[in-house]
Amino acid sequence: MNQPALGGRPVFQELDLIIHAITGRRLTRTIVGDHPTRQSLTDFLHRGAAQAAQIVPHVRPDETVLDYGGGIGRLGRVIAPHVNRVVSVDGDPLMKEYGRVISAGLDFLDFAEVPEAEQFDGAYSVGAFLRLSLDQQRLALEYVHCRLKPGAWFLVDLRPVAIDDFRALYEPLFTAKRLPLFNSGFLLRKRDPRAVAATPVADRYTVNEGSVVCDVLEGEVVVVNLDTGAYYILEGSASTVWQMLADGRRVTEIVDLVARHHAADAAAVAASVADFVAQLTGESLLVPATDQEPPPAFDPRMLPAAGAPFSPPVMYRYTDMQALIQMDPIRDYDETGWPRRYTPPPPPPSRTA
Repeated sequence: MNQPALGGRPVFQELDLIIHAITGRRLTRTIVGDHPTRQSLTDFLHRGAAQAAQIVPHVRPDETVLDYGGGIGRLGRVIAPHVNRVVSVDGDPLMKEYGRVISAGLDFLDFAEVPEAEQFDGAYSVGAFLRLSLDQQRLALEYVHCRLKPGAWFLVDLRPVAIDDFRALYEPLFTAKRLPLFNSGFLLRKRDPRAVAATPVADRYTVNEGSVVCDVLEGEVVVVNLDTGAYYILEGSASTVWQMLADGRRVTEIVDLVARHHAADAAAVAASVADFVAQLTGESLLVPATDQEPPPAFDPRMLPAAGAPFSPPVMYRYTDMQALIQMDPIRDYDETGWPRRYTPPPPPPSRTA
């Protein structure tokens, strides 16, 4: 089949002409559906660009990323300039054939063409999971899981009504955080089964003060790596474990405290904490502690309300302020860095009668 030559028209007009010239209405309907508001490929690509813009803050320039159910690459074509490589897979061979025309610069492969190897730093799927049954979602999660590196991320778009069923599918494979993306977004992170074996490197850690500053804001921890320009949000159990680690508590003590407080399986908590510590040290946020100073008295307010179920700690990494942070004007005039540890105000003076 001869493909039309590109002309001098604006890009979105050109894409419309390419689609209609190659396949007529059949592919247009396959891609954008029959809903009246989705007849324009131009609008469809614009919406894809808006969705891709919400994924871009989660990627890094050196990453290789998998676009699961990527279709014609309407998101990948926006994400590709921000990463090292985007590989798009889809079950419809038409998507691969015409995606190569519409979204040059992406690698379009069939599912079977992607090796079962831990090669991807991250993945995303927007729209594909909405059309899958629970059994198909399970198979999709397993497919992506075996191709992600340990600790890699996976952004998934899902219908809100399917959240509880989806949780049962991902929990053996991923930790998760809800995100206000698209329909109902999840940021999954691949569990690292080797993290427990790596834990004995140290039992106590400290904040890498030469490069890292942090603060606790209403129970949520904000961590900034001034060397890389990345910043991190830790909430829930991640906030709790970070604060205990920063206080100099031993990992074994943290696991015991958290497991008893949540009435959770100690082995599962140990594996989750080990995975979390491996991520923190991998990002150079924590380093093994060398001093033997005893930690301060334990503050039970670090723990959530009694009876709350245990959720594995998850680290969320952002780079949208990377250039600004790496300019590093802060350390030029503020030796304590930013943000600073919160210090509560002194109590008001007592009044005498």
